[in-house]
Amino acid sequence: MLEYLPKADLPRALRGLRLRLKSDGTLVVFISRQTSFMVPLIQKWWQANLYGKRGLRAAFAEASFSQVDFQAFPGASGYLNAWGHIVVAKP
Repeated sequence: MLEYLPKADLPRALRGLRLRLKSDGTLVVFISRQTSFMVPLIQKWWQANLYGKRGLRAAFAEASFSQVDFQAFPGASGYLNAWGHIVVAKP
């Protein structure tokens, strides 16, 4: 549901989540991908934000995550790759 925050507030929200992790913890985020296919549904109809990898990397870096990896939805869930990102981040 991070898509509903103003984009400028995303790093602050991620920082708050990071502060709740154990030092060896991992944050896994599923968030809507910036594609032309998703604009009518997510951005227009649901009035939520979409994110590209560059913007997400910047937001996680600003929130002091040192390791940020993008993963794909596996196997039968692969169709969800058209919808969103899986971001795996460590402090």
